Amino acid sequence: MTSAPLSKDEIDVHKFRPAGSKISAEEAARKVRQQSLGRYFAYTKRYDEVVDAADVVNPEEVLRLFGMIGGQARILQREYEHDMIKFEDFLSRQRSLGQTSITILVDHSGSMRQKILTVAAWVLNLAECLERHGVRSEVIGYTTRAWKGGRARDLWVKHGKPPNPGSLNDIRYIVYKSFSDNVVDAGVNFSAMLQDGLLKENIDGEALIWASERLSAEISTNKMLLVLNDGAPVDDSTLLANPENILHDHSKDVIMWLTQQKRIIVCAVGIETNALAYYPDALLASNPDWIGPKTFDILSAMWSR
Repeated sequence: MTSAPLSKDEIDVHKFRPAGSKISAEEAARKVRQQSLGRYFAYTKRYDEVVDAADVVNPEEVLRLFGMIGGQARILQREYEHDMIKFEDFLSRQRSLGQTSITILVDHSGSMRQKILTVAAWVLNLAECLERHGVRSEVIGYTTRAWKGGRARDLWVKHGKPPNPGSLNDIRYIVYKSFSDNVVDAGVNFSAMLQDGLLKENIDGEALIWASERLSAEISTNKMLLVLNDGAPVDDSTLLANPENILHDHSKDVIMWLTQQKRIIVCAVGIETNALAYYPDALLASNPDWIGPKTFDILSAMWSR
């Protein structure tokens, strides 16, 4: 069966080479960079979306879910009071905190479901702690809009399933707290992490590029990207139609590229998984309750360099 050619609007960002369209120099540079990171590409990016957390949570559930997060956050504060005091003391002795911006990037894969309450609680505690010390922070997450492929996969099927199509899912990026938000106003958005049906699959390499571009726009002198995840990137539709290491290799390529650029400090806390398989600077939280202490340790280590 011969596949139908892509139309101009369908080709969109196919292999990051838009046909017959004008794009900004910044966008062109981004796509060239992505194209240079191994052989990875996406069949189309037209169905990806960036959403505010408030738009993906049931309004009738917000207060109940946030109450759960707040309650868990207070429990963790009491249980790990020594670790929190130690980290706050460390921050109080640092200079130029006002020139530091930190992005907290949270994996929203389905395997996070049983631990997402603890993750949300620790992220809330961390965001509040950083804000008290004048550190600008952003909290964002990433997942897919569908299981096992979305509209991107449908488009690929429509075109006759050409081989090695690249990424075949629609990515959903979620903004819980932007750099310009304060935790008092934006903290309630963390309730969306507990929304039923939100956590699906994870394409880490693209999420890292998205997060790093947002962080790069900050004028701060010191920029850190902290990743909280629990394993390898997985998207069934992509893995079944491409070489099995496509997502693994892309993630490692992006992390290596970011590390070599030295404009952003990249570190990670692996939740019940060893993130050192991907990140040169990472710690293991073998119990989700230890996310906070391990996060404090890795950030302190990065600051001390």
